[in-house]
Amino acid sequence: MNLTYVKYAVEISRYGSFGKAADNLLIAQPNLSRAIKELESEVGITIFERTATGVRSTPDGKVFLTRMKDILDRTEQLENRYKGGNNRKKRLSVCSADTRYLIAAVSDIIDSLREEKADIYVNVADPPYVLRAVASSRYNIGIVRYNTGNEHYFHSLFRKESLEYEEVFEFRYNVIVGKDSPLASLQKVSDSDLKGFSEIITADQGIFNDSVHTDRIYLYDPAEHPKLLASDSSTYSMIEPVVQEKLDRYGLVQLRYDDSSMCYKDVFIYRSNYILTDMDKKFISAVKRICDSIKKRNEE
Repeated sequence: MNLTYVKYAVEISRYGSFGKAADNLLIAQPNLSRAIKELESEVGITIFERTATGVRSTPDGKVFLTRMKDILDRTEQLENRYKGGNNRKKRLSVCSADTRYLIAAVSDIIDSLREEKADIYVNVADPPYVLRAVASSRYNIGIVRYNTGNEHYFHSLFRKESLEYEEVFEFRYNVIVGKDSPLASLQKVSDSDLKGFSEIITADQGIFNDSVHTDRIYLYDPAEHPKLLASDSSTYSMIEPVVQEKLDRYGLVQLRYDDSSMCYKDVFIYRSNYILTDMDKKFISAVKRICDSIKKRNEE
């Protein structure tokens, strides 16, 4: 069986379109159609059927593609593991929620590699994209964030997409302000304390509590976030607990937010048939170590 043709079929299934798959694969659509016809003839089933909006897998096609995706993943892993011997490049690919500990964990990995060859790919995205990116093998590891009230829904999605998942961090949002803020002397803040202050959020972060926080500053550059907090005493942000070193670096103060309903979880996800590499394991360990440190300091 031609595994290249199988890869073509997987791409068509992903996009639901011969045209989009051909564009992504950089091949002519007639050649792609011929390849699929040859594959269907070889395996003796019809893999795709036409619909009003494109194509979809037949029942036999779904079973075939599910099994072949597993074979393709394992083949790729074996090739990556043994190709090039000891000189092969290590690779880390992570698609994650916008967490404050992500870059710290990646920095730990970079420091541990020193002179070793490695490619590191990191993408920050919302939960639906992270799920699709990991399930479709574009990234090997994902970090998904969700409100604990939606846990059953996300667990069912993970199972549906054949994803393993492991909790890494459970937290409640804190309020971050500059050290010169009138709020800085408080140990805990409530919604009434925040009235009259402006909330800073990144442009793609969404609304935290629309009924209370109406005055907002939307930032498209996350790097400017701590700088603005430190320089403007009338602003605040709501984010997960932050390591003390980062707070000290920018002159920020972390306060507990008095709302017990806002509980969140970050979880690792990866494909059930994916074999974690040593580099993956180092990254996961780095994240857990940083999160454990944050938890411990917030409990003190």
